[in-house]
Amino acid sequence: IWDTSGNDALEATELPEFMPFGREKRDDDSLHLRLVVIGDGTPGKTSLVRAMQSESGTTEAIPLDERTIAIDVLRNWKVKGGRGLVFEVWDLGGQAQYYTSHSPYFSPRSLVLLVVRPTAEDGQYYTAGQLMEDFVLMWLRMLHAHVPSCRVLLVCSRWCSPPEGETLEQHQAHVSKMCAEVEKAVAVELEDLNQQTQTELENLRGQVVQLADSIAVGDERIREMQQHAGRGTDEGGGHGKGVAPQDLEHLRTLASQLQKRVRVVTSKSAAGSERDAPAVTMELADGRVHCVESVGGDGSTAVAVREALVKCARALPFMGQNIPKGFSAVKDACVAHTWDRVAVRMDEAVEVLVGKCEGQTAVRVRGALEFWSLLGFVLVHDDWLLPRPTAMIDLVRPLVHHDLLAALKQTLSRGARPAATPDSSADWVVPNFAALARGEQERVRVMVAQLEHDKLLCEGLLPHLRGWKDATEAERDALLGVLVQFGLLVSHDAGDVDGGGGRQK
Repeated sequence: IWDTSGNDALEATELPEFMPFGREKRDDDSLHLRLVVIGDGTPGKTSLVRAMQSESGTTEAIPLDERTIAIDVLRNWKVKGGRGLVFEVWDLGGQAQYYTSHSPYFSPRSLVLLVVRPTAEDGQYYTAGQLMEDFVLMWLRMLHAHVPSCRVLLVCSRWCSPPEGETLEQHQAHVSKMCAEVEKAVAVELEDLNQQTQTELENLRGQVVQLADSIAVGDERIREMQQHAGRGTDEGGGHGKGVAPQDLEHLRTLASQLQKRVRVVTSKSAAGSERDAPAVTMELADGRVHCVESVGGDGSTAVAVREALVKCARALPFMGQNIPKGFSAVKDACVAHTWDRVAVRMDEAVEVLVGKCEGQTAVRVRGALEFWSLLGFVLVHDDWLLPRPTAMIDLVRPLVHHDLLAALKQTLSRGARPAATPDSSADWVVPNFAALARGEQERVRVMVAQLEHDKLLCEGLLPHLRGWKDATEAERDALLGVLVQFGLLVSHDAGDVDGGGGRQK
């Protein structure tokens, strides 16, 4: 029995067989895959994507003012030599303030391209230890927390760009040696992470069994109490020794949460038998670090990385699987429709899409949206749909701003004058701060200080934050739920901390 109430039930690589149309003929082959490109700072992620797309395997250097901020999305990249393979590329910005916003874009139905560079901005080489500690380990551990079975292709850039004073031969020898050491260190780390996964899985399964036993005992006691009550006797333990229904409900909720985590860890759908599933492992694709040059060179290295991606993608167990007829039409209609809100109630969204997709029922449309959520076209959370997932970045920006109080001060000093740039980072926080009454300014300043210094987000601040202020209260609650779901917030009630009735998250 699968809980279909939330998106967690679909955190799997395979199609959900519990859908009512799961046994129907499927005639749309799905060769779509999300390619998530990650890496710190400026290792050349976007340059590599452009080089892989080009015929020559090279591209021009990207100017500083064109670097990726937060996220770039490339839809429907039909990969050369991919035999129908289509990548949905999510190029995630390497700025540190966006790291916490990346987790919504990892899913079991994705392939990860991790790009590092061998030298610092000043041209000094990193050691293999520095590269692992500062630029690889964090990403591997973040991926492991969200997708324990993901496949990672590790790439070291600037293969043909030696620093000043180094010949190309010396540079490539240095990089080759460093990458060989990194490969060994990654293998050790992945072995440890995979062991952690197996330990967690064993513990989860044990807890699920214990909870199931407790629930069964509780159900039996309640039945006995009801029977005795019907006969007018007090057998079965007497007053106070029974089982409260709310206690059983709590156990069932806990069991459901544990089962959802098991599904995330195993990346299994209802169609598969967890007992027959292979060991859950996180792997380094090809077992090595690929060296690549995107701007110079003859383009052969970028072509080789593209071929490695295709090889890895086509080997994934869910690639080429048939999807129900009409899923593609629902996706295209959802992407093409102009949604006037970040979060839309699922019933409302389904009604809109049913009207746009001839022959599709509400159940089929809902199932399609949950499937495409795995590929990143949409985000589904409980009874809400986020038709434009990249909008999450706009909501996270004010929460992870590098200097919140300074942004308020800059906005206040500018007054009613427009910002020097259309998307000034100062306006990522409270863009209309200067227009607030003095008392309200002070209250907002206190809540912003709590966010900056204590990492506490007061719900009373949300109506002032960029992106959040345009949402209704119900939409804000739904969006908070999405952030909690992806581990970006932990929800708790800290009372009336701001003196204005605001609650903290």
